[in-house]
Formats: sequence, structure tokens, C-alpha cells
Amino acid sequence: MSLFLFQLNFYITPIIIKREQIIMKIIPVVLAVFMIGCAQQSLLTGGQKDVSPPIKNLDKSPNRIYDTLFNENILTFYFNENIQYLKSKSSLIINPPIKNILVKSEKKKLEIKWEDSLIANTTYTFLFNESIADITEKNKIPVFKHVFSTGGAIDTGEVKGTIIQYPELIASDQLLVQLKNIKNGKLIYQNLSNEKGEFELTNIKKGNYRIIAFKDENNNFSLDTTTEIQAFNINPISIKDSVPPVNLLSFPPEKKCKIEKSTLDPLGGLTIEFNKEVDSCIITNTQKSFIYSSDYYQKKHTFYLNDTSKNHFLIIKSASNNFQDTILVSVDNKKTKNKPKLTYKEKSISNITKPKAYTLEFNQFIEKLNTNFITLIKDSTPVLYEYSLSNNELIIIPEDESGDFQLTFLPKSITGIKHEKKDTSIVNFSIKSTNELGELELKLQSKDTNDIIFQLMKNNEIVFEGNHNTGQLDTLFNRCGLGDYQLKIIIDSDGNKKWTTGNIINSKFPEKIIPYNEIITLKKNWRTSILWEY
Repeated sequence: MSLFLFQLNFYITPIIIKREQIIMKIIPVVLAVFMIGCAQQSLLTGGQKDVSPPIKNLDKSPNRIYDTLFNENILTFYFNENIQYLKSKSSLIINPPIKNILVKSEKKKLEIKWEDSLIANTTYTFLFNESIADITEKNKIPVFKHVFSTGGAIDTGEVKGTIIQYPELIASDQLLVQLKNIKNGKLIYQNLSNEKGEFELTNIKKGNYRIIAFKDENNNFSLDTTTEIQAFNINPISIKDSVPPVNLLSFPPEKKCKIEKSTLDPLGGLTIEFNKEVDSCIITNTQKSFIYSSDYYQKKHTFYLNDTSKNHFLIIKSASNNFQDTILVSVDNKKTKNKPKLTYKEKSISNITKPKAYTLEFNQFIEKLNTNFITLIKDSTPVLYEYSLSNNELIIIPEDESGDFQLTFLPKSITGIKHEKKDTSIVNFSIKSTNELGELELKLQSKDTNDIIFQLMKNNEIVFEGNHNTGQLDTLFNRCGLGDYQLKIIIDSDGNKKWTTGNIINSKFPEKIIPYNEIITLKKNWRTSILWEY
């Protein structure tokens, strides 16, 4: 028995030793892994974000961009990932157009089918404009293009150009450019202008073409001459291969003047809103025979009536637009529930010159002012002033031409058509001295004797507009606000003292606008002189 135990221990002991050796070797490795894991803690992520658009699978799709002798009615493309087709007006442009197109995306496949017969010996271009994207992140292919020809060769005609929008002189973005063959009406090539106003038409069949462009608001690929911004070129374009750049001027169509909206508030504030800018508006009340006029060039004209009747029968005229209409306006009963009071605000005046006066606008017609209850103070000392009262506006003209002023209105100082002032108000305002402002000397010279309109702008807002009827102009602007200004000239060909748009039906271009290509900077107590030979 003892011999048996001895022999058993003999065989077990080596096994135990070997097992201990293995454990001793494993422990350092486990500790090392644990320490590394503790030192490098991080959040679990789904990997890097996919920012790449789909890529065409060349093994399954047509390998070449350009195919010839094409006679099918289906195109199929495969991509490296699941895709979606983003349908919109500009999703797919086909030149020349093919009707009854069906586009279908399924997983990695894009399929285009049609029923139309194709024109013989003609090149067709399929342009997908940012309309093919992956499923997950919607990464779009900027432009996916495929070209095939029903003949043995690819047409190589090409037209490029730029469209500038009048009267703003900005790039005409998203205008549909159409090139139409003069002899064959089916040969139409079209594309959209980009944010820089640039456009490109390629793979055009040789021939003579007319070119137009328009803002396709109806999404019907057809110009509505009465509503849509449009552009054209009088001369036809002869396509051989490439042609010189074609630059177009887009313009809004001439609108027939009409009233879009009229409102009358309980305090006699009448607003007439037209469908376009109107530079003269005269209102006559047929019952009370009062007349009001506005000569601001804008869509919305506001008048404060010296009558708080709830109904008015009015004649609205705008002589420069050959417009006259008769309307009945009534106070909105919903607004009469509130009990308004006499209120005012500072009038914002957009002009290059700064007045030596201060203007307040009230919410109703002002009947009278009692100056015994109005004081004007500068540096704690009363100062004299003159005033002017017109409808709802009060203009204060201090005897001291500049400085910081405090205007105090006491009760009963102002009487409006509906209310009288019942409390005390204090208004603080400043008038800058001439030394704090700048001057602009403007000299314009031209051999052209056409009438001109010249406009000074700041931050794209017109701050002065003037008319001149000779080729020479020499004028000086005093008390000008400081900063950067722009200048442009309109050649007033019809002499109506305003910019006139074009007419594509009559092949009439809009009146020419010439921008001054430099910024005019006006500085404090400094005269800036501009001599422009245009």
C-alpha cells in the first residue's frame, strides 16, 4: 500500500508543479492587460462619420461616361452603397428633353426609364444635380453626368456664360437657361445657373440657337412672361464647337399697377400697399374732399387722416403708373376693442445728409401743439427752437445747431385727432455738428447726352437719388454720414426719371445700369472728391 502511494505521488507531483508554473506565467500578463485598460479609458463610438458620397460601381454600370449607337429606353447604374433619389425641380435635367421619365432607386441601384422615341444621330445628356445621395448621412454627389448618342459620334457644342440680375446688379442664381434650335424645336438644351450666376450647356448639336433664361417659379420649364424674372439675347448663337461666353441681364417683368391691400386703423392710419414700388400716390376723399399725397418710391404708403370716421370712400391715383382706382375702407372692428393712446417714435431717415433737426412720428394726425408746455434744454439751459407740424410728424429745429438736447412734453402739450397728451415725457436726442460729418464732391462727365439717374447707396439701401439731363454733373453734398458708400448710374432712356425694366416679347432690354467700381469712403471733417467719366 505504501508503495502504491509513493508511486501515485510520484506521478501527481510533476503535474502540480507544471500547473503552478503556468499560473505564475499567466498572472503577469493579466495584470499588464488590466493596467493598460485602466490607463487608456475611452467612450465606445460607432466609428468615423461617413462624409463621402456614393461612388458608381464600374463593374455593373456602364463603364464609360460617353456611349454611342444607343437604342434602348432604360439606363441602370449601380453604386458602392445604398442610395436615395432626392426628387426636386432640378433633380434631373435631360438635354434634349425626354418625356415620361421614371426614376427609381432601390438599394444600390438607380434606374431611369422612358417611353419617348429618341432623336436619331443626337447626343443626350443626363444631369443629376445633387439628387443622388447615400441613405445614412445624405451625402450627395454634386453632379452625376451620363452622356450617350443615338448616332456614331458625340456632339461637342458648348455654351458658357454668366447672368447678372437688374436692377440689383447681383448674380442671378437658379435661373433656368434654355437654348432652343431655330429650325428644330425638339433640340432644347437647358441647365440652371449657380450661386455665382454662371451656367454651362454641353454636348450641343451644331446649328443656330436662341437663348433665354428665367426663374421657373411654376416648375413647368416654360417662361411666364408676366411674373417670372427673365433674360434673353437678341442675336442667335451659332454652335460649332465652343462659342465666346454669353453674358445675360435678367430683369423682372413690368407689372400692371394694382392695390394688394388696404387697411384703416381706429386712429385714422390708412395704409395702401401696391404690388410694386410706386413713386407717387394721391388719395382723395370723395365725401370730405381732403387730399393726401406721398412721393416716396415704395410699395407701402401710409397716411394719417384728419378724420376718424369708420368708413371712407377714396380715389387712389398714381399718375406715373397710369393708375386710378376707387376703394371703400373701413375700420377693423377687432382693433377697436383696445384703447390706444397718443404714442410717438423717432423717425428713421435714410439720407446721405444729416439734418439739423429732429423728427418724431405719432400714431395719429396731430391737430395742434401748445409750446407753453414744451421745453428744449441743452447743457441744463433752455434753448429756442422752431417747429414744423405735418400730419402725424413733428419736426424740432433747435436754434443751437448741434449738441445733446432734452425735449420735455408736459400734459396738454400735444393734441391729436383722437387723444390729448395726459402725462409727461422726456426725449433725448443729438444733432451732430458739421465738423463731425463729411462732405462729398461728385463730378460726373460723359459725351452721352441722355438723361441719367444717379444713386448713392449705403449697405445696399438707397440714401440719395437724383436726376440729371446733361452729360455733365457737378454737385456737393454737405453734412454727410460717415462710412462706405456705393454709386451707380441709370441711363434714363425714356426720360421717366426712374429705372425701366425690359420686355422679352418686344425684345426690349432694361435701361442700362453702370456701377462705380470703387467704394466711396466719407471721413470725419473731410471732403471726398469723385470725378467719374462714364
